[in-house]
Amino acid sequence: MSKRSRLRVSSKGTLRRMPLCLPVVLIAAILAAIFVFRDQHWKVFGDWSLVSSDDVISRGIIYDRNFRELARTSERVSVYARPRDLKNSSATARKLSIVLDLTEEDLLGSFNRDDHQVWLAEDVSQTQEDAVADLALPGIFLHQKQVRYYPEKETAAHLLGFADNDTGLAGVELFYDRLLSQGRVQQRDIPFIDLGDRGKSSGRGQHLVLTIDLKIQNLLEEYIARLAEANDGGRISAVLMEADSGALVSVVQSPSYNPNHFSQYQKKHFSNLFLSSTNLPDSLRRYFYETALSRESLRDGFAIPWSLVAGHVALGRQLRFWDQLGLSGSVMVDLPQDEDLVADSVSGQKQGRGPSDYAMVPALASPVQVLQALGNLLNGGRRVYPHVLARVLDEGSAQEYFYSPVFTEQEGDVVVAPFVSKEAGRLLASQGGMAPLGTSLVSFDDLSYRDTETGNEYLRTKMMVGLLPVDEPELLFLLVVEQPYLDPVTPSAKVRLDPVESASSIVSPILVLQQVRKHLADVMGREKGLESNYQLESVGEQATVTFAPGLEIVKQPMPDLRGKSLRRGLRLLQDKQIKVVLEGSGRIVGQEPSPGTILKGGEVVRLILARDHYLEEPDSRSDVIDRDLTDGRDN
Repeated sequence: MSKRSRLRVSSKGTLRRMPLCLPVVLIAAILAAIFVFRDQHWKVFGDWSLVSSDDVISRGIIYDRNFRELARTSERVSVYARPRDLKNSSATARKLSIVLDLTEEDLLGSFNRDDHQVWLAEDVSQTQEDAVADLALPGIFLHQKQVRYYPEKETAAHLLGFADNDTGLAGVELFYDRLLSQGRVQQRDIPFIDLGDRGKSSGRGQHLVLTIDLKIQNLLEEYIARLAEANDGGRISAVLMEADSGALVSVVQSPSYNPNHFSQYQKKHFSNLFLSSTNLPDSLRRYFYETALSRESLRDGFAIPWSLVAGHVALGRQLRFWDQLGLSGSVMVDLPQDEDLVADSVSGQKQGRGPSDYAMVPALASPVQVLQALGNLLNGGRRVYPHVLARVLDEGSAQEYFYSPVFTEQEGDVVVAPFVSKEAGRLLASQGGMAPLGTSLVSFDDLSYRDTETGNEYLRTKMMVGLLPVDEPELLFLLVVEQPYLDPVTPSAKVRLDPVESASSIVSPILVLQQVRKHLADVMGREKGLESNYQLESVGEQATVTFAPGLEIVKQPMPDLRGKSLRRGLRLLQDKQIKVVLEGSGRIVGQEPSPGTILKGGEVVRLILARDHYLEEPDSRSDVIDRDLTDGRDN
């Protein structure tokens, strides 16, 4: 057989390899096209990444109970240039310098850099963004990115937590991450909120309304800041809770952090002190033990003076009682709990001043656990669960879902009998002093020591419980101050501000704000916030109360409001275009001007309120709350 031509053989091999080479050639062609038409290519992909916020499902807004924004998603807008695409560098620099408040020299210096892309300005305002877009300068581009913004900065930071890239990483942002990221939530996933017959959320336009009151929060933030300055090196936490519902009205701790810059902090700064176990002073443990004795004194429907009851309670009954109060075990609260940090706070902490035997009363508990136990004892004996979520606004289904713990059906609603609750209240109030508006502040002090890397360290723990007011407390306040204590005998020279004395100045405005909130709850609503870009500077306050727009009335007589509730009075005044000043709390007992007086636009109306069971009236200007009805904004 004759030999085949080498040329023919080589040709066939080439044909066989051609299918293998085609993908390589195709990829090379695509890369070449990208390089040649890179500007058009990047512009297309840039358009995809800069979809307007109307088309992107944004993370839900977090409000306080008065609908003031605590967290929202904003657009972070920056301006950059592609020097190769500039048509006239001098003219471009001249126009941009006016809009961006930059010098022409700085802009020209950026344009002359040998870079494909140069950043010119970050975090520009909405006005600047619009101006740059209107100029339509060749080679100048806008870059947009959605970021989570916390307008109140450090305020309530440990409760809110923070989020990044639409993912909750701490606090409420983490616990309710699925709701906020617009995921569809089933009833079993959110036991603190009753989702009704639907049993699930819509997954579109879900926003959270918390139990936190920003006005009260700011009062406590300022108070804690003063304490922290006087107690250098200490840790302070304060929690204010509604006794009947368990709603956490305010949660403050020091030191705090700014969630807008969470990446600049170490992990230890994110520890929630109000959820971390701390040493219970002996005097507080004794109080809880005496309430257990009081509970034992109720036998067969008859109340025996607890002082006559045998001085011990069966071990099993004690353990069940602490568990029922919420003083032992894990706390049921809608916030994430860092078990590692809690364990660190518990380990190595010991009693430091002699032996004390209060049976099986827990020696360690978190501030929220202590408040839950006090709430169960002092509100008539009804079971409460601390919580921070008040309701969910579901725009997708046009529904509002309210707090209603659906997991408690198997548990009883009563923890102690009303008689025991009254005895517990009297016993606690007898250990403290009276404060303004019939409130009582009770202080508990103790020493403990703990093991550290460098040895044992004494720790001074100071707790203060506030009953606001004493008779059937509406609010319960707990303050915890932990401070390194070098000498176990001599009082620390660092403590220059007494918590009890200083707290007396804030209980009056707190009670007044609580009463105002109760009366205005029915007329409060969510306002559509103004669209604005994320910026480093603080954003102005938004309106928190929305009233119906006033009518232009030539003559508006002042109605007679005496004897009416505050809510009824404000409704009668809401169309008068005037400013209202409130003094005190309760029903309206006095007014200025007198009934029948013709009101003028912007005039100040003073309402004097009184409540029967309050022992004193506020005597400080801090008790006066201004409310401007002309535009629905708080002063």
